[in-house]
Amino acid sequence: MIDTENTGNFMSLAFVKITGMNIFPLEQQLMLQLGCIGSQLKITHGGKTHIEIGRKTSKIYFDVANINQYNCILGIPFLQEQQAVLNFLNQMIQIGNDRIALLEEGHLAAITTRATVVKLMGNEVPQLRNRWFHKYSHWLGGIINRLPPLREVNHRILLIEEEKHYAYHLSRCTDALKQQLLDKI
Repeated sequence: MIDTENTGNFMSLAFVKITGMNIFPLEQQLMLQLGCIGSQLKITHGGKTHIEIGRKTSKIYFDVANINQYNCILGIPFLQEQQAVLNFLNQMIQIGNDRIALLEEGHLAAITTRATVVKLMGNEVPQLRNRWFHKYSHWLGGIINRLPPLREVNHRILLIEEEKHYAYHLSRCTDALKQQLLDKI
């Protein structure tokens, strides 16, 4: 998603894991308040990866955040770095000489890492989701309707050890408040 009000570039942690992008911990944690899971969260990691839009490939820095509904949010830093021109009348973005239609379902972007290349094609996402769901159905299948095997458990808890010496001292109270303490006890 391209967000003209966002002051950063963000990628979801789930998408980072899928792409295998190298991330690193940030020296100073940042607070984030936008469409994230929870009311606000801290950004603790960041990373750089190559992103391809049209015919142009660029290395972009992303903050890793638990964002909701989107895998990747490209904000103002991306738009400034790419010198992008948004044309809302014709619903397109121009980066260099490339004109890319916004809201075009089949062409969004490609994000490249050393481990893998993931093409974000809008019409392929449901197919990928279904394929992964079937491939990993044994993990995503729900709750098993049986109890785990019965094991012997030692429920004995030793509260007092006869050999152990516990050091303690009696409460002390100032003479001025001693009578009030004795009345309460």
